[in-house]
Amino acid sequence: MVVVALLAVEASTNPGRLRLPRSLRRGLRAGWQLLAQWHLAVVAAGLVLLVMWPYIQPYAWTAPLTIAMGLLLGQSRAAQGGHPRQRGGRSVMILAAAAFLFWTLTQAAWQWGDPDARTHAREVVSWTGVVVYSTERLTFPTQSVAEEDFNTGWRHRYRYTGLRLLLERGGRYLVVPMNWDAGKDPIYVVLEDANTWIGLTPGEQAPV
Repeated sequence: MVVVALLAVEASTNPGRLRLPRSLRRGLRAGWQLLAQWHLAVVAAGLVLLVMWPYIQPYAWTAPLTIAMGLLLGQSRAAQGGHPRQRGGRSVMILAAAAFLFWTLTQAAWQWGDPDARTHAREVVSWTGVVVYSTERLTFPTQSVAEEDFNTGWRHRYRYTGLRLLLERGGRYLVVPMNWDAGKDPIYVVLEDANTWIGLTPGEQAPV
């Protein structure tokens, strides 16, 4: 995103390189010069959006994006009035713009990913099922996870069902109950070792 923005800043100062009609190139140049000259107003608009952050959800990411674009506009030749630009000052502005663009990216990714995560969380019963056999009693919410005790004589005395697999990495299983609420309920970590055996089963399919 940063690279694209920088290329746009440089390309706009020399639109003759673009294969566009001459009238369109002149219009782009005039529009760019006007926008660049008002780059401080663009930054100010971004700051206003930051102040209004709670009120512009779910589009709050436009605030850092507007500030970044204003900072980049200020580094164009049109904004500098043809005067030579100091490299040190320009580097600082570009780094600041890059920081705001990164902020934009993280906010946009969160905004777009949050609905998907919530939708996925509502479909817990369709996730891969987990059955845990353990030599010792484990702590799970008894109202949603069934515990069976086979009594003495069995190596893995306890069996737990009603769990769903969230993630597995290197023998660590992150599991949740089928009625898991992503907003408030904990995630349980089960380690597979000599005292714990873990089996996987298909999740429940929603009726067609």
